[in-house]
Amino acid sequence: MTGDISINRTDIYKFYGMWVVEDGYNEFVAWPSFKAISFVNWPESDGVDPDLAEPKLAPREFAIRVATYKPWEDGIGLFCTDMRAAKGIASIDAGAIGRTCIARFKGVTRVITERGITFANLIFTENIPVLNEGAIVTELAYNDDYAIDGRPFSFLNTRILEGSLSSIIGEYRTKPVMEVDAADTDGVILGAPLLTFEPYNATLRCLMTASSLDVLWSNYDALCSRMTAPETRRIWVKSTLMEYKCYYVSQRVVRFLPTPKPWIEFDITVNVFSSPYSATAPIDNDNIQ
Repeated sequence: MTGDISINRTDIYKFYGMWVVEDGYNEFVAWPSFKAISFVNWPESDGVDPDLAEPKLAPREFAIRVATYKPWEDGIGLFCTDMRAAKGIASIDAGAIGRTCIARFKGVTRVITERGITFANLIFTENIPVLNEGAIVTELAYNDDYAIDGRPFSFLNTRILEGSLSSIIGEYRTKPVMEVDAADTDGVILGAPLLTFEPYNATLRCLMTASSLDVLWSNYDALCSRMTAPETRRIWVKSTLMEYKCYYVSQRVVRFLPTPKPWIEFDITVNVFSSPYSATAPIDNDNIQ
């Protein structure tokens, strides 16, 4: 516990008696979301035409779940007092998992005391999210069931889990059509007989494994950079032989285990904004970088 995490160079276990509980880092290591993407919605076309030239990241609010054996005034309460003195600026160094961040302290929520131990969420906001650079280190066996922009997810040590396919295929919902509701007529009168479909959000359930934390974060950051890059993302699915045009929306960490062999399970939400198209094999192994 000692040395696991420091805030403003203060070891929170030594000074406040606090430690990070199981799954307490999940939000801390999650990616930022995109701000709302502007788009043009053509009634005569499926989906929308999004502006993806320069997508922007939203501020990243996250919680670190902690526990302490100390009474409020010597533990969490004292931490809040010190945050006030630091004007809310928190330099977080989670040495136990190899991640750092500078954020603003927002408060404490979900305080529960059980058998002399107090649990709480420390809330922070990274006002201007910083994306880390990552180099790809492939350790997984090759698998081309799913690909992103012509590259298999396995190239980034990532497996796409069960449940992703049904989400990507999506629920087709039609765009509204012009209707005339006349008081002297039963029902409504429809405008032009045109059937087009709305865009929809889909969730990729992912599992990333690695031989070490350094390799995990390197691939994790590389995948984040790829998902949040400008322009359209293309997700190819082998079982449908279709490619789906989309853009990144958000991500959440479901489970993170840093030791002994690190792995992280997470969901990536994308917006599928266009009709899928047939693509028998977009993966070009000779050009993988």
